[in-house]
Amino acid sequence: MRVSWNPTRTLALQGSYGYFKDPEQLEPGVNQKRLSASILYADEIAPGFKLATTLAWGRKTIEGRSDDAYAAEASVKHKGWTVFGRGEVTQNSELIATLEHGPAYTVGKASLGLVRDVRLAEHLSVGIGGLVSVNFVPDALAPLYGGRNPKGAMGFLRFRLG
Repeated sequence: MRVSWNPTRTLALQGSYGYFKDPEQLEPGVNQKRLSASILYADEIAPGFKLATTLAWGRKTIEGRSDDAYAAEASVKHKGWTVFGRGEVTQNSELIATLEHGPAYTVGKASLGLVRDVRLAEHLSVGIGGLVSVNFVPDALAPLYGGRNPKGAMGFLRFRLG
């Protein structure tokens, strides 16, 4: 079940609940409950500058154990440029392979990126961009993930119709 409400032209709120019977092929017979809530805001904040932001929360419950996740993201677009960022924190009891769900670890990630869109034709544009990220891993998992703060980067090419 999902409920959404747009109290203004720039704001969207949503909440959801789901009960999933046996959703994971690798865990037969294990049911899940999932809850989520989010707030989205988008508007022109200055002439030619568009801002979009999201705050989100989710909870997954398996066999009476609940893991929460939080995310915040934003993008600012001006002309053909978009700067975007995301931060997330997650409790996860599935990060190490065990027969049962292991202890819940809190992990996080922060990303910052930039993309430049160029129109190729009336209904076709291409975006060239990249992002950098840093992860936050607890001491107990650091040897498995290459340290407490593994870093990453990626470049991308995006084609958009419309």
